[in-house]
Amino acid sequence: MNALSYQGVHFSEAMINGLAAAPGFFFYTKGGFPWIGSRVGIESYMDNFCRASGLEVFEGRPETPQRAYDEVRALLSQGIPVILQLDMRYLPYKWNEKIAGPEMSFGGHFIILIKLDELKKLAWVIDTSEPDKNNVFTVSLDLLMKARGSEDGEAFLHPQYRNYYFKVPQNWKADYEKGFKISRMSLIENYENEILENMKVFSQQIFNIESFIPSKYVLAPLFSTLHGWIEDFGIGGSGFRRFISDYYSEMENKLNVPEIGQLRESASLCAVQWTKLSSRLLSLSEIISDYYNDKNERQKFYQELADLSQKIYEAEY
Repeated sequence: MNALSYQGVHFSEAMINGLAAAPGFFFYTKGGFPWIGSRVGIESYMDNFCRASGLEVFEGRPETPQRAYDEVRALLSQGIPVILQLDMRYLPYKWNEKIAGPEMSFGGHFIILIKLDELKKLAWVIDTSEPDKNNVFTVSLDLLMKARGSEDGEAFLHPQYRNYYFKVPQNWKADYEKGFKISRMSLIENYENEILENMKVFSQQIFNIESFIPSKYVLAPLFSTLHGWIEDFGIGGSGFRRFISDYYSEMENKLNVPEIGQLRESASLCAVQWTKLSSRLLSLSEIISDYYNDKNERQKFYQELADLSQKIYEAEY
């Protein structure tokens, strides 16, 4: 959002995610610490957004760390903020000024680089996933490069020093009617090709959660982290559905399309169901350790989570 504002394009975060048809869903169960993905991949995200908005995005995939650094430095010298993909475990401002453990590795995180200070060896970044009012933080250049080149976690999420920046075509003007039509078709494709298919088996996966983890003793941090993937980790809450509800509210004020109100209500219902699941995950994270020796009671909790997951599927459908 800030990368666009700097270039004179003032979209809300909800508008950006709406035009990008951001919602997706998959439950990644490999690696011993399952996690929830509720956004489409970055390639689809950027492609959807540019087609719906009429803006242009350029992607850099430098082959070496030095080229990665030089590339973003050159863009900053032209006054262009740069979007960086990186591993969030190397961002100390997210973890009480520490580096997080490998279980928190996530290479699909994005921040905006706005300044480099080579004398102090610091980078100034904007991270809208954080609750700070200004969302501006400093990171050492060393850690920033580690985060950009991280090979921790799953290979398909390795950042590989990717960077992105936008260009605004001459005489560009937002066409909300066109953007709404394109984004709606993209979102329908998301549901048909990914969301509903993955949601169909989600409740059963949640019920069998212990088959995907090395030990019942990770249940407390796992449930807390799953709550975070739904509500807190830069996704606007309720697995991106709240963004979509707000997007439809904005479009309702811009376009005379009666069905937008129905779409907004549907998105709001989905958001409510996602928050019910995340709230229960959080509350269970605080008590589940009391039941490590009571498998029957844990099974009751899993059934409760499965029922909540099924209600999300029904709302999404």
